[in-house]
Amino acid sequence: MSVSSVSGSGHGSLQREQLSASSLAVYLGAVALLHAAFWKLPTPDYTQFLQYWYRHLADQGLAQAFAAPFGNYSPPYLYLLGLLTFTEPFLAPLDAIKTLSLAGNAWLAFAVFRLLSTAKAGQEERGGLLVLLLPTMAAQVVFFSQCDALWAAPCVLAVTAAIERRHAAMLVWAGVAFAFKAQAAFLAPFLFAVLLSRRVGPGYWLIPPLVTAAMMVPAWLAGWPARDLLLVYIRQGGQLQSFISNAPDPWVLGAVLAPELTRPLIPFGFLLSAIAALALAWRLRLSLGSAREIVTAALLSAILVPFVLPKMHERYFLLTDVLAFALAYAWPGRATIGIALATSLGSALAIVAYLWQRPEVAILGAASMSVALVLVIRELRAVRR
Repeated sequence: MSVSSVSGSGHGSLQREQLSASSLAVYLGAVALLHAAFWKLPTPDYTQFLQYWYRHLADQGLAQAFAAPFGNYSPPYLYLLGLLTFTEPFLAPLDAIKTLSLAGNAWLAFAVFRLLSTAKAGQEERGGLLVLLLPTMAAQVVFFSQCDALWAAPCVLAVTAAIERRHAAMLVWAGVAFAFKAQAAFLAPFLFAVLLSRRVGPGYWLIPPLVTAAMMVPAWLAGWPARDLLLVYIRQGGQLQSFISNAPDPWVLGAVLAPELTRPLIPFGFLLSAIAALALAWRLRLSLGSAREIVTAALLSAILVPFVLPKMHERYFLLTDVLAFALAYAWPGRATIGIALATSLGSALAIVAYLWQRPEVAILGAASMSVALVLVIRELRAVRR
């Protein structure tokens, strides 16, 4: 090999590094502009709920605020919200709450980076930044001021630990995710499949509930009744009596076209979803070998469970969108890119339907998510051949 060829190779490598650095700067700039444009926009969740929880924490102080139940979120999120009240001399409540949402997105982006690194995707930093541009990721902060990234991030880290065969870590992350929100149960069929397929000892199965319980202890010590802590997610569900769905799933069709006929079917929907989750866990246990198969199986769990469950919100496919992105980024192809586009489009249409009060648009989102579900099933079958 000549000196000139070596020099040319080094120059080309330098150019690629410069191009990669420029791309990262562009992605960061786009994310920053998007958030800056809507940062001061009050969100429905902020005006109806979050500002009052923040005020309660700021006025009462952390110790006294948790002496009795308040809000309808589990304590771990409220701990973080309470810590942000110390920024009140510098940040307005809306700024503080959106900062927490932004921090959650940053954690989720890091979790995606870890997943891509474990899968040896290449240019993992670029992927970790690109995920911030997903519709559900951006909407978390600017349109919802929400905290779904706080349960989605540990779910992604649990998938990463499954690839690494670190089962204790996988279950710890599962417990952390569930402590933040019950929606972490979307990943439960996948987790059970891993435990069954690898014959993980029954002692490990106790890790998630113990971790979740440990994260509730500070509230209990402050005076929050243990019974309410045990039933916090049941209490949340009871506050959605007439709600059917505004998520991109089949239930939104009934919610828009025939709500009175659909509501009596909700108990059967919960039963159907439980059966589907158990069947999925049993089916997935047959083979969970390669990183690609593990990510695809986790994605199937994350899309199927909220797809069949009633009473889902428009943003509950966040984990689906993120795992679909990771699958397409790590193993790009027509099928995987199609899955990522279909899930993101479904979520984007549901978000538009909610924000602009056009529920019929969510039906289009459900159609897109249905296509994605079929493609994920086909992808998993193809990977297993």
